[in-house]
Amino acid sequence: MYFEFITQAISRIIPDSKFKRKISKIYSQYSSFLGERYLRSISLRTLLDLKKLSVPYEVRGGMVRVLIEDFDILIYLNNVSIVKEIFVEKVYLRNKLEEGDVVVDCGAHVGTFSLLASRIVGKSGVVIAIEPAKENLKILKRNIRKNRVKNIIIVPKALWSSRGKMELGISEVNPGEHSLLHRNALHQNLSSEIIRADTLDNILRELRVRKVDFIKMDIEGAEIEALKGMERTLRNDVKLAIASYHIVNGRKTINFVIPFLKERGFKISVDKKNHIIHARK
Repeated sequence: MYFEFITQAISRIIPDSKFKRKISKIYSQYSSFLGERYLRSISLRTLLDLKKLSVPYEVRGGMVRVLIEDFDILIYLNNVSIVKEIFVEKVYLRNKLEEGDVVVDCGAHVGTFSLLASRIVGKSGVVIAIEPAKENLKILKRNIRKNRVKNIIIVPKALWSSRGKMELGISEVNPGEHSLLHRNALHQNLSSEIIRADTLDNILRELRVRKVDFIKMDIEGAEIEALKGMERTLRNDVKLAIASYHIVNGRKTINFVIPFLKERGFKISVDKKNHIIHARK
């Protein structure tokens, strides 16, 4: 977040010019280098923690195959800490899932949370995994197929406040930080994909899903627009776990998300350690 703060300062203070573009490029390269080193250090610490917990894993270049709780999960090396967060710390499950629940995984990435949720909700439940990035989708499909999971529905879209085509910035350092908002200096967006975006209300209507029990959301700052696109869904008794550490236009998303949900009758608790907003009615 420190890197993003500096980027916002450069954007706001320095007038648009060749000098500004040069400074931005230099700083982006510098922060990307430091960011990659930081991610690798976290990944190595996570692998050590998994070893202490007797969790088998195999490093394959930039990927890691992790065998945990009878799941076979392939994940990017730079994102392996997600396995620990979801399976060991269970950071999204302050509000518990129940058998038969309908779960929406917004920003499904390679399916780590979707897999855990699919087991908890069982055959009578369903997990809707929403993920727009092509490479992430390939690994997501592999993980579902490899684990023979039958109750996960993949939706290859991004969540937004309206329907249409959008440009998804692709981070070549951290595949967990692809973003619809081109604001991230820590993981410089060096390429992009044109993807389909839609509202959650539209997606659920097309899937003929009338009620959702739980929404997990980590979509790199797009949480604000995504919430605007699920007004109908939020009228029901739904539980949410929303990542709240992103910065959009110089402000943390938590400053928007909490008032937005409170206005709609939700009770809020914040996991400050993991930067997650938990909400329920």
